[in-house]
Amino acid sequence: HKFPLLGFGGIPQGKQNVEHVFPLNNDYTGSPEVGSIEEMISVYKNAVLRTTLHGPTNFAPLIRNTSRICSNTGTNSYYILLILTDGVITDKDETISAIIEASRINLSIIIIGVGKANFNDMETLDGDEIPLSNSKGMVLRDIVQFVEFNKYRNNPQKLAEEVLKEIPKQVEDFYRGNRFN
Repeated sequence: HKFPLLGFGGIPQGKQNVEHVFPLNNDYTGSPEVGSIEEMISVYKNAVLRTTLHGPTNFAPLIRNTSRICSNTGTNSYYILLILTDGVITDKDETISAIIEASRINLSIIIIGVGKANFNDMETLDGDEIPLSNSKGMVLRDIVQFVEFNKYRNNPQKLAEEVLKEIPKQVEDFYRGNRFN
């Protein structure tokens, strides 16, 4: 069991420009994966110290990168992309297109908004009220769950419930839609 850890919207130590997808473990020639929750926390803490957070906040490159990983592994695995963000996205249209494309593969996306930003666009991406669509099409199934951290910061159990609430149905919808029984 390996967990790829990717960053976005930052300038990692040793780089000159904003990276929209980069390995949090700073391993640009190998794998961005870690093997445990403890390692995940350690890598994340180190990445925060050696990365300058920087806009623009673009989700589409990260979603498309993750979609490629999912597509290359077949349907025996199911992936969950967890995005922690403190700001409003700047590539909303491209992100909607990336989500529409990703709704056909073995992927769910959880977005956790931290801080005091206006998260209205995240609610739109969640698509619970109005399914995402654009000129290229419509989502095949709901794959996004948005949770605003501050609403549940004092109740970790409720936070976990909200974060994971839609995952079982999303997984079931994927496998039913692909005729796996």
